[in-house]
Amino acid sequence: MARPPRWHHTLGPEARWVLAHGCATGLVAPAQPVAPDRWAQLLVDAGTHRLEGLLVHAVATGALPVTAAQAEDAAHIEIDLTHARVWQEQRLVDVVDRVGAAGVEVRVLKGLALATLDYPDPQMRPTGDVDLLVRAADLDRVGAVLAARGATRTDPDPRPGYAAVVGKGATWADDRGEVDLHRLLVWGPLGVRLDPDLLWSEVRTFTVADRSLTTLGLDDTVLHACAHLLVLGTRRALQLRDVAELVASPDLDTGRLLGRARAWGAEALLATAVLLAARELDLRLDTELGRWAVGFPPTWRDRLWLRVERPAQPLWGLEAAATFAELPTRHARAELVRATLRPDPGTWPTPSARARSLGRHLLAGR
Repeated sequence: MARPPRWHHTLGPEARWVLAHGCATGLVAPAQPVAPDRWAQLLVDAGTHRLEGLLVHAVATGALPVTAAQAEDAAHIEIDLTHARVWQEQRLVDVVDRVGAAGVEVRVLKGLALATLDYPDPQMRPTGDVDLLVRAADLDRVGAVLAARGATRTDPDPRPGYAAVVGKGATWADDRGEVDLHRLLVWGPLGVRLDPDLLWSEVRTFTVADRSLTTLGLDDTVLHACAHLLVLGTRRALQLRDVAELVASPDLDTGRLLGRARAWGAEALLATAVLLAARELDLRLDTELGRWAVGFPPTWRDRLWLRVERPAQPLWGLEAAATFAELPTRHARAELVRATLRPDPGTWPTPSARARSLGRHLLAGR
């Protein structure tokens, strides 16, 4: 049967309650305003884990009792969140419009799409960089649009065309922030299982600054949130809330979601993320999806891949081998090995003798 991972998100009790605020949780709200030192820690946790929007909402609705000084702190945070949101909306619309003018179709990922469609109040879910789903054939065209506006690619391909065949995508940055272009939702063995063409079959529409934008269908959004929680990256508690918010959606069809997870090869991701969110937020598991997650039997391979790609503690030495094992074509596997053995100068670090040996071994076995 599936089980949540052994690692935890480090949060104080007040921050953990704020994280679960609005969910059907067993966590109990503080009965009175917290002491000044605990309030200070709550503000630190909220900033580290991007829980400021949930904190402001809890204070504004009276769910979290606060002193006058604490209410003033929350008001200042709300002002900052509002300014950031308006700026991010303008930034997102500008990027999407410029890319669309070049004849490229994109989908907005995470961020404002999640906040607008999947949270009761968009302010509850702060957003950061612009994340776009882009077809492999369009990566260079979108990059040219961003470069024309002064952006620079921060993760150059180790070989020409690598991102379009093997990599997750490309990241571009300018003085206004990053734009992450995704061909895949996540990299690594659990990411490359997915046929990226599947991601374009479902769509939802939302509005930002009077502009209609598109994002993934609900099932794919759930699976992306699970992958974002469990695969590489930084361990932030807001990712737990994304999963909890999405799996509680009244629009979610469990049978259809499970079928989508099977098509993705992502059943272990889904089950593990549901169990982790339930443990960390003290959520009930007596739903159809919760009961399925408890009883799902992940394979040893899935358990190993989840360990290899553990957020903040990945096993980098095994990730390339694991990804190689899951790549769907000989061409993609050969491209990964060539990029590992002979990267272009200034891209990946020069491989060590051990990495070269591993690469030769993989190449010989492809």
